Amino acid sequence: MPHLSSEIPVIDLSLLSNRNTKELLKLDIACKDWGFFQILNHCVQKELLKMKDASSEFYNLPIEEKNKNAMTSNEIQGYGKGYLVSEEQTLDRSDVLMLHIYSTRYRKLQFWPKIPEGFKKRDNRGIQVLVTEI
Repeated sequence: MPHLSSEIPVIDLSLLSNRNTKELLKLDIACKDWGFFQILNHCVQKELLKMKDASSEFYNLPIEEKNKNAMTSNEIQGYGKGYLVSEEQTLDRSDVLMLHIYSTRYRKLQFWPKIPEGFKKRDNRGIQVLVTEI
């Protein structure tokens, strides 16, 4: 294993988009030697970051509050428990909040959290921006 410095590699995504050879080499080394790196100038829009924050706030709510958005037995939208299963055993359990965003005809806002406030507004705008860019 190569000797690692005490500093996590930092990659500037704006330089990668310009095919900067030095930055591409730094990325190559970071992936091979470290397996991860810090990103600068990622250009992730603020609306998308606000969505992430709202999601984190939702998962930090008490279970009683999260259950107000619970999936019903015939729905795949809402809050619930997810399980990773193998043939031998159940591997992991996780909380999930499944929401259809795009196309809007499948979106069921009754499963969207009312708390944190502004969740619906932020997610609608953020997703619209993200989908447009992709």
